Amino acid sequence: MRDHRPERSVDPPDSALCRSAADLLRRTAPAPLVAHCHRSYALGAALITNRCEAYDAEILFVAAALHDLGLTAAYGHVDAHGFEHVGAAVAADLLRVHGGDEQRATLVRDAVAMHLELTTGQDPRPEVAALHVGAAADVLGIGLDRLPDGLLDDVLQRWPRVGFTAWLSAAMQAEAQRRPASTAGRYVREFGFLQMLAAAEVPA
Repeated sequence: MRDHRPERSVDPPDSALCRSAADLLRRTAPAPLVAHCHRSYALGAALITNRCEAYDAEILFVAAALHDLGLTAAYGHVDAHGFEHVGAAVAADLLRVHGGDEQRATLVRDAVAMHLELTTGQDPRPEVAALHVGAAADVLGIGLDRLPDGLLDDVLQRWPRVGFTAWLSAAMQAEAQRRPASTAGRYVREFGFLQMLAAAEVPA
């Protein structure tokens, strides 16, 4: 299903699937992460419209809502190579519970599982690319200059960044210690991710 979303929309589709994903996020994640996931959806949706005319907004929202669940206390204990694979499995299962076919389940799984990879922003599947660029915009400020005028202010008013940088820094340090061979572990250890996060020029 392809559903074109207006450029200025900061809200997900009003569907049972999206409401279920939002509820799961609220029940399991701290407030800074809840806000980050909503910002990632809104920013990713705005940025991907520069490249494509239509995309599956439900898939993008479910992926955005659940992409960091593996960093939470509720899911951090799950055995996986990296936190992104935890969220990927949860997102795919949620699609199936709501009657989604395997094609859509695979799409949401890939969007979450691949969101940390540096090349994912060029993935031909808009839902996969959109989560990557939306999360990167929110975390590191990448691509914020390509947003429509006023959209970032709208997003930050709706979903403030209060406490997010400190929460993510602590969560990524814990992930790197728990799973040193994971993608997050390599980013922290080899690429100075925590320093990049602290230095990111992202409006508060």
